[in-house]
Formats: sequence, structure tokens, C-alpha cells
Amino acid sequence: MVIPLTHHKNGVFTKLKVVGISAGMRETARRGRQALSPFAWKS
Repeated sequence: MVIPLTHHKNGVFTKLKVVGISAGMRETARRGRQALSPFAWKS
């Protein structure tokens, strides 16, 4: 996804970027736990 920088003030873009990064990290952590759970149960 491309966010047009020209239409955002720096503060708004930084806030969007931080929200996007934190959401992505949460999603990655959630998928990581789901992927690892079968191995955790087997061990």
C-alpha cells in the first residue's frame, strides 16, 4: 500500500506509521503464537 506523503503533515504521517507498525507487530505475534502452538503442545 502506498501512502501519498504530499497530502499528509509530518505529524499525521508519523502517527499513521506508528499505528501501522504496532498493528503489524501485534498481527505477527498473534500468527507466530498460532504457528508455534502445535509444537508447544507436542513438546
